Amino acid sequence: SSWLKVLGSRALSSKSASRVQFVGHTHFVIMTLRVALLLAMPLVAVSTAGTPYEVMPCKAGDPVLTTQNLTTCEYKEAVDAVKEAWASLPTACTAAECPQATWAGCVLRMAGHDFMDYQPGNGGGSDGCTNLDANDNAGLASCLIEPLNRTSLHQLYQQFCTKISLADFFVIAAGAVMQSTRELEPNVQPISFTESFKFGRTTNKTCPRAGHQLPLAELSCDEVERVYVENMGLDWRG
Repeated sequence: SSWLKVLGSRALSSKSASRVQFVGHTHFVIMTLRVALLLAMPLVAVSTAGTPYEVMPCKAGDPVLTTQNLTTCEYKEAVDAVKEAWASLPTACTAAECPQATWAGCVLRMAGHDFMDYQPGNGGGSDGCTNLDANDNAGLASCLIEPLNRTSLHQLYQQFCTKISLADFFVIAAGAVMQSTRELEPNVQPISFTESFKFGRTTNKTCPRAGHQLPLAELSCDEVERVYVENMGLDWRG
Protein backbone atom coordinates (compact mmCIF):
# COMPACT_ATOMS: atom_id res chain seq x y z
CA SER A 1 0.00 0.00 0.00
CA SER A 2 1.04 3.62 -0.35
CA TRP A 3 1.49 4.31 3.37
CA LEU A 4 2.05 1.00 5.12
CA LYS A 5 4.86 -1.46 4.68
CA VAL A 6 5.90 -3.45 7.70
CA LEU A 7 8.49 -3.94 10.35
CA GLY A 8 10.59 -6.30 8.36
CA SER A 9 14.13 -5.71 7.24
CA ARG A 10 15.69 -2.28 7.97
CA ALA A 11 17.62 -2.59 11.28
CA LEU A 12 20.56 -4.65 12.36
CA SER A 13 20.30 -8.34 13.12
CA SER A 14 22.66 -11.27 13.21
CA LYS A 15 20.98 -13.18 10.40
CA SER A 16 18.65 -12.51 7.50
CA ALA A 17 17.10 -9.52 9.24
CA SER A 18 20.20 -7.42 8.68
CA ARG A 19 18.20 -4.20 8.49
CA VAL A 20 14.66 -3.41 9.65
CA GLN A 21 12.38 -2.24 6.87
CA PHE A 22 10.15 -0.01 8.93
CA VAL A 23 6.66 0.78 7.91
CA GLY A 24 5.40 3.40 5.69
CA HIS A 25 6.08 6.92 4.61
CA THR A 26 8.51 8.86 6.77
CA HIS A 27 5.72 11.24 7.72
CA PHE A 28 3.55 8.37 9.00
CA VAL A 29 6.40 6.92 11.07
CA ILE A 30 7.30 10.27 12.59
CA MET A 31 3.70 11.11 13.45
CA THR A 32 3.12 7.65 14.94
CA LEU A 33 6.14 8.01 17.19
CA ARG A 34 5.17 11.52 18.22
CA VAL A 35 1.76 10.23 19.30
CA ALA A 36 3.44 7.32 21.07
CA LEU A 37 5.72 9.72 22.90
CA LEU A 38 2.76 11.73 24.16
CA LEU A 39 0.76 8.68 25.16
CA ALA A 40 3.46 6.71 26.93
CA MET A 41 2.97 8.32 30.34
CA PRO A 42 4.11 8.91 33.01
CA LEU A 43 7.12 10.92 31.88
CA VAL A 44 9.02 10.40 35.14
CA ALA A 45 11.97 8.03 34.96
CA VAL A 46 12.10 5.24 37.52
CA SER A 47 15.12 4.33 39.58
CA THR A 48 15.41 0.96 37.82
CA ALA A 49 16.31 2.59 34.50
CA GLY A 50 19.25 1.22 32.53
CA THR A 51 18.53 -0.84 29.43
CA PRO A 52 15.50 -2.96 28.49
CA TYR A 53 17.56 -6.11 29.11
CA GLU A 54 18.17 -4.93 32.68
CA VAL A 55 14.64 -3.82 33.52
CA MET A 56 12.87 -6.72 31.76
CA PRO A 57 14.70 -9.81 33.09
CA CYS A 58 13.53 -13.24 31.98
CA LYS A 59 12.09 -15.03 35.01
CA ALA A 60 11.03 -18.12 33.09
CA GLY A 61 14.59 -19.38 32.54
CA ASP A 62 17.70 -18.41 30.62
CA PRO A 63 16.86 -15.54 28.24
CA VAL A 64 17.65 -16.09 24.58
CA LEU A 65 19.74 -13.27 23.14
CA THR A 66 19.31 -14.28 19.50
CA THR A 67 16.20 -16.03 18.19
CA GLN A 68 17.52 -19.22 16.63
CA ASN A 69 14.31 -20.40 14.99
CA LEU A 70 10.69 -19.33 14.97
CA THR A 71 7.80 -21.05 13.25
CA THR A 72 4.83 -19.20 11.84
CA CYS A 73 2.67 -20.66 14.62
CA GLU A 74 5.08 -19.43 17.30
CA TYR A 75 5.19 -15.99 15.72
CA LYS A 76 1.39 -15.82 15.62
CA GLU A 77 1.22 -16.96 19.24
CA ALA A 78 3.32 -13.97 20.28
CA VAL A 79 1.29 -11.60 18.10
CA ASP A 80 -1.99 -12.91 19.52
CA ALA A 81 -0.72 -12.56 23.10
CA VAL A 82 0.10 -8.89 22.52
CA LYS A 83 -3.22 -8.23 20.79
CA GLU A 84 -5.14 -9.94 23.57
CA ALA A 85 -3.28 -7.96 26.23
CA TRP A 86 -4.10 -4.70 24.47
CA ALA A 87 -7.76 -5.72 23.94
CA SER A 88 -8.12 -6.59 27.65
CA LEU A 89 -7.50 -2.98 28.65
CA PRO A 90 -10.45 -0.61 29.24
CA THR A 91 -11.46 1.22 26.10
CA ALA A 92 -12.70 4.34 27.88
CA CYS A 93 -10.52 7.37 27.28
CA THR A 94 -10.85 10.32 29.65
CA ALA A 95 -8.75 13.30 30.68
CA ALA A 96 -7.46 11.21 33.59
CA GLU A 97 -6.64 7.96 31.80
CA CYS A 98 -6.71 6.24 28.44
CA PRO A 99 -5.41 2.70 29.03
CA GLN A 100 -5.42 1.23 25.53
CA ALA A 101 -3.80 4.30 24.00
CA THR A 102 -1.25 4.54 26.81
CA TRP A 103 -0.20 0.89 26.46
CA ALA A 104 -0.08 1.07 22.66
CA GLY A 105 1.95 4.26 22.90
CA CYS A 106 4.46 2.59 25.20
CA VAL A 107 4.97 -0.36 22.84
CA LEU A 108 5.37 1.82 19.74
CA ARG A 109 7.64 4.27 21.51
CA MET A 110 9.92 1.45 22.68
CA ALA A 111 10.17 -0.08 19.20
CA GLY A 112 10.74 3.34 17.64
CA HIS A 113 13.44 4.42 20.08
CA ASP A 114 15.07 1.03 19.63
CA PHE A 115 15.50 1.29 15.86
CA MET A 116 16.18 5.04 15.63
CA ASP A 117 19.70 4.72 17.06
CA TYR A 118 20.90 2.89 13.94
CA GLN A 119 24.12 4.28 12.47
CA PRO A 120 25.85 2.67 9.48
CA GLY A 121 29.00 0.99 10.71
CA ASN A 122 28.27 1.78 14.36
CA GLY A 123 25.52 -0.69 15.19
CA GLY A 124 22.26 0.19 16.83
CA GLY A 125 18.95 -0.43 15.12
CA SER A 126 16.44 -2.98 16.40
CA ASP A 127 18.74 -4.64 18.91
CA GLY A 128 16.39 -4.49 21.90
CA CYS A 129 18.52 -1.82 23.52
CA THR A 130 18.26 1.86 24.31
CA ASN A 131 19.61 3.98 27.13
CA LEU A 132 16.58 4.36 29.39
CA ASP A 133 18.39 7.03 31.42
CA ALA A 134 18.50 9.38 28.42
CA ASN A 135 16.16 12.36 28.60
CA ASP A 136 14.36 11.34 25.41
CA ASN A 137 13.50 8.02 27.07
CA ALA A 138 12.05 9.53 30.24
CA GLY A 139 9.15 7.40 31.48
CA LEU A 140 9.85 4.54 29.10
CA ALA A 141 11.18 2.19 31.78
CA SER A 142 8.07 2.77 33.86
CA CYS A 143 5.64 1.89 31.10
CA LEU A 144 7.58 -1.26 30.20
CA ILE A 145 7.58 -2.79 33.68
CA GLU A 146 4.69 -1.27 35.62
CA PRO A 147 1.39 -3.13 35.03
CA LEU A 148 -1.47 -1.19 33.51
CA ASN A 149 -4.66 -2.94 34.54
CA ARG A 150 -2.50 -5.98 35.48
CA THR A 151 -0.75 -5.94 32.07
CA SER A 152 2.82 -4.90 31.28
CA LEU A 153 5.08 -5.68 28.37
CA HIS A 154 7.56 -7.20 30.82
CA GLN A 155 4.96 -9.61 32.16
CA LEU A 156 3.87 -10.52 28.66
CA TYR A 157 7.43 -11.24 27.56
CA GLN A 158 7.83 -13.94 30.22
CA GLN A 159 5.86 -16.30 27.96
CA PHE A 160 8.45 -15.98 25.20
CA CYS A 161 11.77 -14.90 26.72
CA THR A 162 13.41 -18.33 26.46
CA LYS A 163 12.48 -18.59 22.77
CA ILE A 164 12.33 -15.08 21.30
CA SER A 165 14.98 -12.41 21.78
CA LEU A 166 13.88 -9.14 23.33
CA ALA A 167 15.01 -7.42 20.13
CA ASP A 168 12.63 -9.55 18.05
CA PHE A 169 9.86 -9.28 20.63
CA PHE A 170 9.78 -5.48 20.49
CA VAL A 171 9.32 -5.66 16.71
CA ILE A 172 6.60 -8.32 17.04
CA ALA A 173 4.79 -6.33 19.73
CA ALA A 174 4.85 -3.11 17.71
CA GLY A 175 3.46 -4.91 14.67
CA ALA A 176 0.68 -6.45 16.76
CA VAL A 177 -0.28 -3.07 18.20
CA MET A 178 -0.38 -1.51 14.73
CA GLN A 179 -2.61 -4.34 13.53
CA SER A 180 -4.97 -3.91 16.49
CA THR A 181 -5.27 -0.15 16.28
CA ARG A 182 -5.73 -0.24 12.52
CA GLU A 183 -8.67 -2.59 12.98
CA LEU A 184 -10.47 0.21 14.84
CA GLU A 185 -10.71 2.21 11.63
CA PRO A 186 -13.83 1.49 9.56
CA ASN A 187 -13.47 0.63 5.88
CA VAL A 188 -9.72 0.10 6.13
CA GLN A 189 -8.01 -3.03 4.90
CA PRO A 190 -6.46 -5.09 7.70
CA ILE A 191 -2.71 -5.63 7.64
CA SER A 192 -0.57 -8.66 8.43
CA PHE A 193 3.18 -8.72 8.99
CA THR A 194 3.44 -12.52 9.09
CA GLU A 195 5.02 -13.07 5.68
CA SER A 196 7.48 -10.18 5.88
CA PHE A 197 8.68 -10.67 9.46
CA LYS A 198 12.26 -11.88 9.82
CA PHE A 199 13.61 -13.21 13.10
CA GLY A 200 17.22 -13.38 14.23
CA ARG A 201 17.83 -10.00 15.89
CA THR A 202 20.33 -10.12 18.74
CA THR A 203 19.57 -8.31 21.98
CA ASN A 204 22.32 -6.00 23.16
CA LYS A 205 22.67 -5.90 26.94
CA THR A 206 24.24 -2.45 26.96
CA CYS A 207 24.19 0.51 24.57
CA PRO A 208 25.45 3.65 26.37
CA ARG A 209 25.47 5.80 23.22
CA ALA A 210 21.97 4.84 22.07
CA GLY A 211 20.09 7.64 23.80
CA HIS A 212 22.28 10.25 22.13
CA GLN A 213 21.48 8.93 18.65
CA LEU A 214 17.76 9.78 18.90
CA PRO A 215 16.55 12.83 16.92
CA LEU A 216 16.53 16.11 18.84
CA ALA A 217 13.13 17.74 18.54
CA GLU A 218 14.54 21.26 18.79
CA LEU A 219 16.58 20.74 15.60
CA SER A 220 13.47 19.81 13.62
CA CYS A 221 13.95 18.70 10.00
CA ASP A 222 17.74 18.52 10.25
CA GLU A 223 17.39 15.72 12.78
CA VAL A 224 14.74 13.95 10.71
CA GLU A 225 17.20 13.97 7.82
CA ARG A 226 20.09 12.75 10.00
CA VAL A 227 18.20 9.83 11.58
CA TYR A 228 15.83 8.68 8.85
CA VAL A 229 17.60 9.65 5.63
CA GLU A 230 21.34 9.60 6.41
CA ASN A 231 21.46 6.88 9.07
CA MET A 232 18.56 4.60 8.17
CA GLY A 233 18.74 5.01 4.40
CA LEU A 234 15.13 6.10 3.92
CA ASP A 235 14.11 8.97 1.66
CA TRP A 236 11.58 11.74 2.19
CA ARG A 237 8.83 9.49 0.84
CA GLY A 238 9.66 6.72 3.33
